[in-house]
Amino acid sequence: MKPHEHADLALLHELREECAIIIGRIERKTLPDFVSDPSLQDGIALRLILIGESVKKLSAKTKGQFPELEWSQMARFRDLAVHHYSRVDALQVWEIVQEEIPKLLATITPRKHQHEHGHHSRRDPAPADVGTRPAGESHAPAARRRR
Repeated sequence: MKPHEHADLALLHELREECAIIIGRIERKTLPDFVSDPSLQDGIALRLILIGESVKKLSAKTKGQFPELEWSQMARFRDLAVHHYSRVDALQVWEIVQEEIPKLLATITPRKHQHEHGHHSRRDPAPADVGTRPAGESHAPAARRRR
């Protein structure tokens, strides 16, 4: 395995972990719960920043295996949250964690792990197939500015 493939596998693992943490923290939460809890919002935003950081480190080859994911949007959200945190909207973050994070997790989770963790995807990225991903249907967190 090439060094960048090993690094990318580690980054994909980190992305799965961050997604699982986010999903766990919002489990059984409602939008009013989320909007009324600034600490929860901050914690989730930090996890989205960490996702953006990992995305920026992934190789173009690995990103190309998941063409349905909006990698640049994930990186842009990270930049928005880091450099203009006051412009991050709680509703925007809620939408990302409700819609996009589960899709991201399902897309990058190998099938053998999905059965263990209850996630569903058509993908089984073993180390040997790092460069051979078929197209899927998921999307990643997208930075959407307030209008």
